[in-house]
Amino acid sequence: MTTSTVSLTRRQKAVYDFIRGYVRGEGFAPSYREIGDACGLASISSVAHSVDALVSAGYLRRRTGQPRSLVVVDLFDEQKAAAVPVIDMDNLPPINLNERKTRGAGNPWSGKP
Repeated sequence: MTTSTVSLTRRQKAVYDFIRGYVRGEGFAPSYREIGDACGLASISSVAHSVDALVSAGYLRRRTGQPRSLVVVDLFDEQKAAAVPVIDMDNLPPINLNERKTRGAGNPWSGKP
């Protein structure tokens, strides 16, 4: 299920917008208490229900075994795309396979100084 095919309730949209803004500003996810305070939700179970719905709809992901484990999917994809190095394949230096630089002095893996 993609995020474009799922409509959100007003509460889910408020929770999503808060989480997204918080992650952009702080670099990590808010606690459920912070989400509840910001969105006017009195109970943690109300927050959990909204977060579960956002995870099911594909707007959020959870990292297992970590506190503040919510990941905003579109922000995660932007960060992942930004982290991929771009290599100019046309301007790489040539590699001389005849040189034997795998053994001996000068090779950091040889154990010889």
